[in-house]
Amino acid sequence: MTIEEATEFFGSMLRETFSPETDILRLGRTFTVMISGHSPAAITTDLEQIRTSVEGHLSVPLNVSYRVMSLDDFERTP
Repeated sequence: MTIEEATEFFGSMLRETFSPETDILRLGRTFTVMISGHSPAAITTDLEQIRTSVEGHLSVPLNVSYRVMSLDDFERTP
């Protein structure tokens, strides 16, 4: 599996894991997932499961990094 195929596969796993209302944006190898109504801890667990699933199809570990933030991590502007 090429890195592009792995990236596509990772994106498809994201789409299967989260509800259709979830916005998933891709820019190159970077995904931004906009999720509401879930705790950062639950999202982190889901992302770890996705990474493990994708790595099962690769000969080398997938170098995935992510940061889960809540709305409280952002500053609202007036």
